[in-house]
Amino acid sequence: MRIPREKQRDAPRYTLAEAAKAVGMNKTSILRAIKSGRITGTRDEQRLADLKVMLEELHSDRDAWREQAQRLALIQREPKLTWWRWRSTG
Repeated sequence: MRIPREKQRDAPRYTLAEAAKAVGMNKTSILRAIKSGRITGTRDEQRLADLKVMLEELHSDRDAWREQAQRLALIQREPKLTWWRWRSTG
């Protein structure tokens, strides 16, 4: 049974995981059905672009934190004097 194109536009949109859960199948099976043309599916390019931007921001944040951690690790700190060192220097 084919759904007319006009009704396909109004059909609810599912992610691959949501579609698999709704019909009780694996995501791989759904993806194979889409690739073979048995069912229709589209890729949400805007969402994909947004996720790529978020990933780049996370990478830049990670790199900034890594640089700061390396700078702080390289700082030579003077060893703390314990009470017996104070006592013997007097």
